[in-house]
Amino acid sequence: MNSAPAVSCGYISINFSYDVDLLSLEAIFEQELPPLINTIPGLVKPPRYQGVSSFENSSIVLRIALFVEPYMSGKAKRAMQRELKLIFDRHGIEFPYPQVVVHNAAEIGSEEDSEEEVSEEEVSEEDV
Repeated sequence: MNSAPAVSCGYISINFSYDVDLLSLEAIFEQELPPLINTIPGLVKPPRYQGVSSFENSSIVLRIALFVEPYMSGKAKRAMQRELKLIFDRHGIEFPYPQVVVHNAAEIGSEEDSEEEVSEEEVSEEDV
């Protein structure tokens, strides 16, 4: 007796900058996700945008559900992530990257407080 479910549900969480136009992004999902049922292997229903999943320090997290044949979730998820990247590239949507705001202690309290955004890769242990 086969006890595998008829449909597996998988999720993809995607981080976006707080600056992203959420309504425009949702319109893109509405337009671009349904046709992917013909592109993504193993899908039994079109991918479904499920909304804002959480708020993180430097991004909001959106979630998309995938409904796939049993044992196809890994392959479908990888193919879906590829398609999403291509969709975002076509629409000029960028992903956030971790940033650190660095304050110079010597300048704190001066008239010209300066803030410099630096990616985490640029901050070495000596700087901390």
